[in-house]
Amino acid sequence: MAITACASSLGVIIPPSILVVIYAAVANISVGALLIAQALPGFLMGLSLMAFAYVIALIYNYPRETEHWLGFRAVLEGLREAILPAGVPIIIVGGIVGGVFTATEAAVIATVYALFVTIGVYRSLLFERLVKCFAEAGHLTAVILFCVASASIFGWLLAFYRVPDKITEWFLAYSTSPTIFILLVIALFTILGTFMDAVPAMIVFTPMVLPIAKALGVHPIHLGAIVVMTMAMGLLTLPYGLCLLIACAVSKFPVSKVLGILYVLMIPIFLIILLCAFYPGIVLVVPRILVPKWV
Repeated sequence: MAITACASSLGVIIPPSILVVIYAAVANISVGALLIAQALPGFLMGLSLMAFAYVIALIYNYPRETEHWLGFRAVLEGLREAILPAGVPIIIVGGIVGGVFTATEAAVIATVYALFVTIGVYRSLLFERLVKCFAEAGHLTAVILFCVASASIFGWLLAFYRVPDKITEWFLAYSTSPTIFILLVIALFTILGTFMDAVPAMIVFTPMVLPIAKALGVHPIHLGAIVVMTMAMGLLTLPYGLCLLIACAVSKFPVSKVLGILYVLMIPIFLIILLCAFYPGIVLVVPRILVPKWV
């Protein structure tokens, strides 16, 4: 359950990611660039989780699924099963990078493709359930838009009373280092992610930290990636820990028995976040190669 919860939290980091789209809209930066920037950190997090899971399996002597490696045939069978679902991020990232369509158009095309795969190929979604799915999507969209509207009003009030200017002056008075500022951002959004949903937390607090980042010379894509990765970690920490709670609810496994190993498996995720904080190139290298005009 712990490895399932940790792996599922990476879904908001790697493309496609709703949190990336929301942050990019709030920060007024390129959605495509931020999506591409998250790919390498998400890949590193996945590898680190695999390494930790392997070490834990050796320590506790977990039974092997097979006595020997099944060969490349098993790898090809796995790739064949995964190729259709992998088409969604391929369409979104490939289409945006290739200049075939915009981020909004990519979302529409990926949705149509996902409907075709789930209804026509896997038949995991019945046609009569489409109305319910559309209603749930409309409800979720409305909730997000209400959050955006409320945060816009709140942001206007903050600007009217010059709160961001005061916060910027305070940060600059105590720290002129971009690295220390990024560490403070990680601490702030770790606390927020523990008690708040990621969407309202980013909408409310992103406008506060953006002016400080600009004043300190922190790249907005780098800041966005750090914020999204930190909020993803908040999906594992109680009391909000949505990924953890859902995994335990589905498996009917007590949360208390998962927490110990969960915190161990969160170590590699946190280390990758710190690595990206100290070395911005990890976040910026891929978009600078693929879409330099957006970075």
